[in-house]
Amino acid sequence: MTAKAVREWKRKFSEVLNEKGKRHTEKTNAALQKIFILAKLIEKRDDKMVVFESFQGRNISCNPKALYEEMKNNPKYKDYTLVWSLRNPNRTDVKNAVKFESFGYYRALAKAKYWIFNSNPRMFLKPKADQIFVQTWHGTPLKKIGLDVEKQGNALTNKSQMKNIYVEESKKITYMISPSKYCTDKFISAFNMKNVSKENNVLTTGYPRNDYLFKFTKDQCTNIKKELNIPTDKKVVLYAPTFRDNQYSAAEGFKLANYIDFKEAYKELGDDYVILFRAHYFISKKLDVSEYRGFVYDVSSVEDVNTLYAISDMLITDYSSVFFDYANLKRPIVFFMADYDEYKNKTRDFYFDVKELPGPVVFNQQETMAYVKKFIDNFVIDDKYKKFNEKYNYLDGPDVSKKVLDMIIEN
Repeated sequence: MTAKAVREWKRKFSEVLNEKGKRHTEKTNAALQKIFILAKLIEKRDDKMVVFESFQGRNISCNPKALYEEMKNNPKYKDYTLVWSLRNPNRTDVKNAVKFESFGYYRALAKAKYWIFNSNPRMFLKPKADQIFVQTWHGTPLKKIGLDVEKQGNALTNKSQMKNIYVEESKKITYMISPSKYCTDKFISAFNMKNVSKENNVLTTGYPRNDYLFKFTKDQCTNIKKELNIPTDKKVVLYAPTFRDNQYSAAEGFKLANYIDFKEAYKELGDDYVILFRAHYFISKKLDVSEYRGFVYDVSSVEDVNTLYAISDMLITDYSSVFFDYANLKRPIVFFMADYDEYKNKTRDFYFDVKELPGPVVFNQQETMAYVKKFIDNFVIDDKYKKFNEKYNYLDGPDVSKKVLDMIIEN
């Protein structure tokens, strides 16, 4: 590739970026697709190069992070070039990073033998036949996803568009990582894997990201609390609700889903507790918790949610997949579903009855706080909780990342 060609390529790319704005359009996607096709024609494949991406470049986390850490620390992969796609690539903790959707990003994807992603990339990003695309996904689903969604879609994509996204994604996948047989069945259905004869490409291995939950130490927990300025002598409740598909505005993005009145929660719990509020990554508007300083901590920007699992004594959630992972810790979980009827009947619906969940399902704050006080010091794993882990978390352990890499990296 000549220097003149590179300059011309960059010029066209800059024009596209200047037009793009905040949202992708058909015009800009078409232009970016041409740039990516050109990159694939020019770049020579590097069989020992891997590009990692979590949540479209938002952070270093989830299953891609676990696989990256294993490769970085395993001498078996010492000759590999490990590259992160990041919206903010100016980090000192990563040796190789490219800015998400930059000139270097498309060149890296064109060159790398392996792509390891945890969410759907842009539809025009299609690996060549000699590249390996590993879709790790980002959680075991309670709420229906992809082609299994029977409602009319969400604020950003209608049912037809959603179907197309997942159908096109299935065509790209070389391997998909699944934490359980249940999840494998749902991935095959939601991504219509049988339609492209890829149902055997879903590897039922356990989740790499959960390795951490079997390895962290008390000293690490103490250090995490110090870094976040969380008192080490208080009971820690993690509150992690999901986003609402139908609550979106172009100006503010998805609406903040907070159904807990923190003032009332403080009256109930008092000074012995702190609440860690973790918003879904789709939520752009921050929660102002300054009024509850010392009681509520907004931890939405903490990159790796595993660290929050480790330091919390219990979890409050709703329909988020976080509870599947958290159940590995065998700690109490309360499901606060204030808008259950609307969510089930109008928004997403569920793959299974909430009666199977490993904790009480409640519909108001008073019940939620009552269970917090009941469970925090006197929690006992019951048969329902045990059966839940036996069905959904039976493959998780400290070495899933190594097992997955042995299956997906060609030697």
